[in-house]
Amino acid sequence: MANEEYAPVFSYPNYRNYPNDWLKHGLRGNVSSVSYFYPQTEFTMVEIRFNQEGKIVYTGGYLDRSRRFAETREFVYDDKGLLTGILYNTYRDQAISRQNFEYDNYGKLQQRIGTSIGRGSGSVSYNYYADGTLKEVIPIAGRYKDEDIQGWKMEFNELGELSLLEIPETNNPFILNVKNDRNDLLSSSSFTYSNGLCVQKQEMIHLKIENKDIETIPCNSEFTYNDQGDLISWAYTGGVCRRSSSEYFIEQAIFTIQFEYIYDQYGNWTTMKIVLPDNFTDFQCLHWLYALKTNHEYPNPGERPEIVIKRELNYYSPSEY
Repeated sequence: MANEEYAPVFSYPNYRNYPNDWLKHGLRGNVSSVSYFYPQTEFTMVEIRFNQEGKIVYTGGYLDRSRRFAETREFVYDDKGLLTGILYNTYRDQAISRQNFEYDNYGKLQQRIGTSIGRGSGSVSYNYYADGTLKEVIPIAGRYKDEDIQGWKMEFNELGELSLLEIPETNNPFILNVKNDRNDLLSSSSFTYSNGLCVQKQEMIHLKIENKDIETIPCNSEFTYNDQGDLISWAYTGGVCRRSSSEYFIEQAIFTIQFEYIYDQYGNWTTMKIVLPDNFTDFQCLHWLYALKTNHEYPNPGERPEIVIKRELNYYSPSEY
């Protein structure tokens, strides 16, 4: 999701069609925590913790070796295992959830109600198919101005797969630099699946400047996976943002990003290599990402442009069950 209150950390409860949060995060085995590391630094960047039932209980981001917190979330459950609150930054703020969750008598989430103004305050309702599979997530009428919910919706097919996503600002990293206070980047995306994995995303981005339609930007992504179900190729055909003098403009581009992995004994990756296209410097967001994650502007002569991400996984022992 995109926009502050619909960013992934805030819209986490919207993805209901998973038996547990291990699977939601693509994890195998009884994982107790996952820590992601900055390349070349070996201190924790992000930590995610799970309880023994596979429900997420904590996320934290850290700034430096002293593990100062940047953003933390603590997930609170009742004795039935239902999510009842998400506490933000309890190390510095009062432990009050900015979201309330309402369930029916069968334990199906009906509404997520924002209890404050600002990030994480979005209020939405949940509708289901007859078999209990989540069908759609939509903003609750009356709690927003019309312009705030324009083009926001999630729809799922009968298999529980996300089929339509409409958001008021694209999360496409190749376009986002165009965003400013004068324009909008409304996005509508559809998805195609094979064997339970998303193999294509077709996005239409509608650029508006001062509420006037300027252009529609088609963006197509195709994905391939290895036998573990992990992404190994992202082929992109669509708009990219470029800068000329002090202005940004959009043009069409075609490139492919590849992924390689090293796995642990449980089938979870511990090292991921993101291999960028040879002309990655032509694309501002890729060049920026490479510089940020490697501390270098360019690879050494003869080296391919790659970003290495490492993570450490801890597991519950059989005796803890």
